[in-house]
Amino acid sequence: MSKKLYMYRILPGYKDTPFHSNEQDGVFLSHNWPLLGLDRQIWRGQKVKKFQTEIPVKPFEVRQKKFDLLISISKEIGIRLIKINFSNDLYEEEHIALLSLIRMSDIEGILQFIEQQRYDFGNDIESITFLVDDSNPKEHVTFTREGVLISDIDDEQELEDMLSSLPIGVLSGTYLPNLEEL
Repeated sequence: MSKKLYMYRILPGYKDTPFHSNEQDGVFLSHNWPLLGLDRQIWRGQKVKKFQTEIPVKPFEVRQKKFDLLISISKEIGIRLIKINFSNDLYEEEHIALLSLIRMSDIEGILQFIEQQRYDFGNDIESITFLVDDSNPKEHVTFTREGVLISDIDDEQELEDMLSSLPIGVLSGTYLPNLEEL
């Protein structure tokens, strides 16, 4: 079953987190980034609003440049792109062209396609789906522009590891790679 996590950035200066990762409570913490995810099945409506007033966290939106950066360094950080969704539907020919670029792992071609969609049609990336090459078993991870992580990962430790991974750090803006090191 897919797990959806609302992602939040823990604000600076807040060191003592009054909770720990706990699947029963639906709270998942990143080990590397000031991020936490709240399980959407448990955390809804007033419960989320109350949480946000008690704990200094902030929801975030993934900036388009972060999607671009993730795509451009995907090979270096060990992810394989599976799918890119846009804010508006693509024409069938465009969809086929994008799938072909993704299957060929043509990073430059994908980035050019995205640029054309943005500047010619005002079509931004809505979500991106990828596989982390070194995960076992290989799990699809989708990250939306609204900061929602969707995954079939059901193991608590594996989910925390995913929240602590480089791709999530890049998308959340908490990890800016030194491109010379990659």
